[in-house]
Amino acid sequence: MYTGKTENFELFEFGRRLYVKLLGNEPCLSYDHFTPEGKKRPEMPAKTDNSIDENLLTMVYKMIHPNKMERTRYFPN
Repeated sequence: MYTGKTENFELFEFGRRLYVKLLGNEPCLSYDHFTPEGKKRPEMPAKTDNSIDENLLTMVYKMIHPNKMERTRYFPN
């Protein structure tokens, strides 16, 4: 099914939703072309809950990293 969105956008949006689900808050207040705007930027989540795997937190952060060049762009097969 074609959604009209790019893989980069879909990966970023999936990461944003995971961040909210895991940590209970938005990583950033607003976005422009899936780039964070304003003073609040996504930060590496602190491991506040021992039930959340640290590798999962790192992966989610890489999906929404504020610097596009350091952001995960795809998952290889």
